[in-house]
Amino acid sequence: MDSSGHHESQGPVASQDGGNGRTSVMQPYLFPYLGYFQLFRATDVFVALDDAAFIKKGWVNRNRILLQGEPYTFTVPIQKQSQHVSIHASLIAPDDGWRNKLVVTLTHAYRKAPHFETVMPLIQRVLQGDPATMDRMALDSIHAVLEYVGMQPNIKCSSAMDIDPALSGQDRILAICGSLGTKTYVNPKGGRELYDPTRFQQQGIDLRFIHMGEVTYIQGGGKPFQPALSIIDVLMWNSKEDVLGFMDDFTLEP
Repeated sequence: MDSSGHHESQGPVASQDGGNGRTSVMQPYLFPYLGYFQLFRATDVFVALDDAAFIKKGWVNRNRILLQGEPYTFTVPIQKQSQHVSIHASLIAPDDGWRNKLVVTLTHAYRKAPHFETVMPLIQRVLQGDPATMDRMALDSIHAVLEYVGMQPNIKCSSAMDIDPALSGQDRILAICGSLGTKTYVNPKGGRELYDPTRFQQQGIDLRFIHMGEVTYIQGGGKPFQPALSIIDVLMWNSKEDVLGFMDDFTLEP
């Protein structure tokens, strides 16, 4: 990290003390926004909280793109299910044409973008793949983007970890960090009110919040910039090098 607090290396932060230096934990989202990917630049280990409850109208199976100059929400349909079903047990709905419809929508939205020919095949491979559950498609989308920009992250799934299923919220995060030997836990700034720094200090963990810089870029169409869209929008309008630069535009704060 430089004097301004920005992370400079082109890969995960390396631990210097034999433990897992930095950890972040998030639900797996479908082609998430830029700030989500900054967590991979800021940490050694990313834990996908795939055993969390699936939240209807959350970001696990949907996101926003720019369509005709305005934000447009696209969705991967989920089979009908009861409440409190976990993300990794949430089944993707049978293909009644929704995959092709989504590809057509994305093509219409970005066919004039400078990196469409390179990025669209990546998106199609994810959307037209055949995972049974939503966690797999979301993770496929994350892996595809990271591979595209040349990153090899260390991603673990919470469902594969030996964590007490009765734990939730902060207690669950602390248990995950404890099992990994985490020295620093990094969370998006929006979750500041969810955590008590003293609890983390008692476990020998430094709690940090990631703040994304003021990232803007030309989106086409001449309209005002629309922030916090899916990473799809960032990839379509920017080179790999610029995308990596955006991913590194953050600070870590107490």
